[in-house]
Amino acid sequence: MLEINNYKSDILDDITFTLQENDNLIILGQNGAGKSTLAKVLCNLIENNNVKLFGQNIDDISDKKRAELINYIP
Repeated sequence: MLEINNYKSDILDDITFTLQENDNLIILGQNGAGKSTLAKVLCNLIENNNVKLFGQNIDDISDKKRAELINYIP
């Protein structure tokens, strides 16, 4: 399970959602809407305390384990 709660930045405002195991996420939007920023936040390429992966803060998961579970391919 992947969840993000109340993430805010200059581009994104109050992003909150939960994905259950085996769900897929597609991010669509215009140029500059924050798609890449959101993807980077979800993968912890932009460090934050708002994302949890299987109930654990994504920042506390090792890089290797995190890469096995979630990744960002631009």
